[in-house]
Amino acid sequence: MIDRSYQPLLISQAREKLRTISADLAARGVKRKPRLMVQSPCGSGKTRIAGMIVNSALTNGGRVLFLAHRSFLAEQTALTFKDMGIAHSFMAAGRPFNPCAKVHVGMIGSVKSRAPKLKHRPTLILIDEGHRGVAATYRWVSDHYPDATIMYLSATPSDRTDGVGLGEVCDDIVLGPQVGDLIKLGALSDFRWMRGQPPEDLHNVKMRVGGDDALEKQGDIMSRAVIVGSVVENYVRHFMGKKAIYFFPNIATGKKYAEAFCAAGVPMAWMDKDTPEWERKRIARQIADGKLYGFCNAFIAGEGFDLAAQAGKDVTIEVVGLCRLTASFPLLVQMAMRSMRPKADGAPGIIADHVDCYGSFEWLPDDEIEWTLAGAVRKPREVKAVQCPHCLATSVPEKHKCKHCGGDVREGVKGPATRREIEEVAGELAEVERAAHDAAKEAAVLDRKRTIASLNRAEEIIAYGKAKGYKDGWAKKLIEVKRERGRLVA
Repeated sequence: MIDRSYQPLLISQAREKLRTISADLAARGVKRKPRLMVQSPCGSGKTRIAGMIVNSALTNGGRVLFLAHRSFLAEQTALTFKDMGIAHSFMAAGRPFNPCAKVHVGMIGSVKSRAPKLKHRPTLILIDEGHRGVAATYRWVSDHYPDATIMYLSATPSDRTDGVGLGEVCDDIVLGPQVGDLIKLGALSDFRWMRGQPPEDLHNVKMRVGGDDALEKQGDIMSRAVIVGSVVENYVRHFMGKKAIYFFPNIATGKKYAEAFCAAGVPMAWMDKDTPEWERKRIARQIADGKLYGFCNAFIAGEGFDLAAQAGKDVTIEVVGLCRLTASFPLLVQMAMRSMRPKADGAPGIIADHVDCYGSFEWLPDDEIEWTLAGAVRKPREVKAVQCPHCLATSVPEKHKCKHCGGDVREGVKGPATRREIEEVAGELAEVERAAHDAAKEAAVLDRKRTIASLNRAEEIIAYGKAKGYKDGWAKKLIEVKRERGRLVA
């Protein structure tokens, strides 16, 4: 039984935060309604949380507009609302539109043209994937409806690659549970992060915002026959038959892999942003029915994609294949956690990291993160995980028992377990061990502190801050502190 008591609790916290914001706006003479970011992890049920908020608003005589940036996200929301008994209309091309409806599910690109046709202005606006809220189309919505309360929903509301903080559009943020808490509640599955060894020149590709050229370079590297063969071979050897989603840097590369999977006897489909709705649903149903083992994709399954909603029946992704790098931490989170929906057999989700995204971010899904409107702060882990000597799974043991196989983790283990010898083949995956992950984090923090302590000239501090990408205020504050303590050399 999954405990989802965190959902009404989060809604209650959001209501209290909205009241606080309203009081502050009134005190400052600002004549608009509150704008709140509601953060909750991937897989925590944000669409159902949205439905609960909508029902509450309707009870109080409100009118609601729910906005998404992809057609399949709007479709999935509409299905959830229907399941929850919420009557709604659409604000999207090719969809039935009733200007008198109390609830509309819309596409962000269709709002501007259809807004004048609404019989009544919305009192509440819910924005899916709310980390996109600083874009011009979303700002138009907030400017056009100052008399509507706006709630931005996102699993990853900060660390945008363009450096723009969501504080520009949101008054405050309310935080949902941590991923580790959801794993304990059964709302998410545990995970195993399997790390590969990509070609050296892949990490020489400079990732940046809007870097289509970088994605093309990644595609060229990942299209080499030996790499394609390694990715497919790893699936056949380790995950054969498990339902999977593989992520690629561009369409040409992804299609090549889909063909290679099929040629190796692994029935895999292809899906991208241009795949029509009927085809997406057909693919999802075939995966649910076991006719397909999964699909390869580019630019579609990263944000909010719900395979079960597309299939119209129960189906859970078991393996995520990362075959593309990204400069975006939120995108990495969104991709990796597609495999962490609860499984009927309680098995962990598999993250097959063929390009070593782990090496770029040194992040595991259950790392504790405090999301803010300005950035994300990762907190050090107090409890260490160990590797089971029997099944090699890495986890925090329960009474010395491995949570995956039940074996005694003390057998043959002294301190953190070491990995068994693995047969060396090109691109072989090896599990990221929690103990090593935490030790590396602690060493990095200590090294950073030592380096900062050694800086005693203003120009050195400024240069270090620029090299690390810190804001100008960081260097200015450190210089002032060192000057006050007599540690700054003129």
